[in-house]
Amino acid sequence: MATLILAVLSALVLVGLGLEWLFKRTGIPDVLVLLVLGLLASVLGVFQVDDLRGFDKVFTTAALVLILFEGSVRLRLSELRTAALSSLLVTGVGFLITAGAVAALAWALFGMRPLAALCLGAILGGTSSAVVIPMVAALPLAPHVKTTLTLESALTDVLCIVFAMALVGVLTAGSVDALDVGRSLIAAFLGAVAIGVATGVAWAYGLRALRRDRTSMVVVGAAVFLVFAVTEALGAFGAIAVLAFGVTLGNATLLARGSVKPEELALASGESMFLAEIAFLLKVLFFVYLGAALKLDGWQPFVFGGLATLAVFAVRPLAVHAAFSSKTTTRADATVAAALAPKGLAAAVLAGLPGQAGVKEGASIEAIVFGTVLFSISIAAAIVIFRDHPFIVGAYGRVFGRYPTQLPVPAPQAPTTTEAPPQSGEPQASAGGEEASPKAP
Repeated sequence: MATLILAVLSALVLVGLGLEWLFKRTGIPDVLVLLVLGLLASVLGVFQVDDLRGFDKVFTTAALVLILFEGSVRLRLSELRTAALSSLLVTGVGFLITAGAVAALAWALFGMRPLAALCLGAILGGTSSAVVIPMVAALPLAPHVKTTLTLESALTDVLCIVFAMALVGVLTAGSVDALDVGRSLIAAFLGAVAIGVATGVAWAYGLRALRRDRTSMVVVGAAVFLVFAVTEALGAFGAIAVLAFGVTLGNATLLARGSVKPEELALASGESMFLAEIAFLLKVLFFVYLGAALKLDGWQPFVFGGLATLAVFAVRPLAVHAAFSSKTTTRADATVAAALAPKGLAAAVLAGLPGQAGVKEGASIEAIVFGTVLFSISIAAAIVIFRDHPFIVGAYGRVFGRYPTQLPVPAPQAPTTTEAPPQSGEPQASAGGEEASPKAP
């Protein structure tokens, strides 16, 4: 058995490497193929999620944390300043209109009660950081678009969790204090940011001291998980703390003062490479697991999940219009931003909460969410793959008609050098370009 497990893990790593190469060459996202492989393995009985019962939560949490950290280390403060407003807009507007559209569909066509429909909308209101971050890293997007989509995927996970759990509480208990929920949300968010920044600064100097005695590649990974665990234990959002921790370490060179050199505080190339390789391995296993975990029994996941997915992608351009200016964003980047609305593990985990709490629509909500996870990742991947196809270009060209195909190149400024006047007695150039001979006295 142990030999078989090692062989399967080795094969998955090689498959993951091949799919990563394929993504760079053809644009076919590796996450979609891994998801389908997991789904096929479950259907054919090769792999069952129940075999990982008790270990699956630890594994999926570790994968999400490292993928988020590895993506956040690449963010620069200059890009964050540029993308701050657009990140808040696409997060807020995107979550509200997506949740609203799905809720309206669930109430009007699926026959759910309004609160249950809103709960389904909250679960599907965000984007998956585990899907978005790897895809964004490999796509030729403008830096502010990459940063905005990365931040959105992390922030919307928080909104999905908070609003879905609050609505489940209302459905089961009959009431919830919105003011208390708001206070708790703000306190948990700000607390997570403070923990992430503080530990990032402390760890940058700690790495400097640690490198004097030994390499610190494994220790950096341990620090990431420790930040997540401590933040969650304090009742704040571990994912946001990891995001802040990664951004702080990624910009640690700005903390150099006095005799401390910038390169002493930054992550070494070996440390970054080690974390990237571990994140790659966990990503491969994560999406195979997610594909195997999808429950697609019956017709609801396919019909209702398909309709919910269409609603998600129909309203997504509204969020892109609200967040990205046509002065700084091309039509191609806007198209990719509109495509990157996939759902992932956060939605799949939240899908089971209503049923566990005794909500009568719980089974339907779970089925619809699983179908939407599969279809949304598939449609996002398809649009990214065929983003240059005439059909996609024409369809999104009408939606993003005011966005330019190319941004204007700033005109080079003329040099502003001033020439010193000629000294007395020196020959001056005439209008024709010849030297004027000095006049005889």
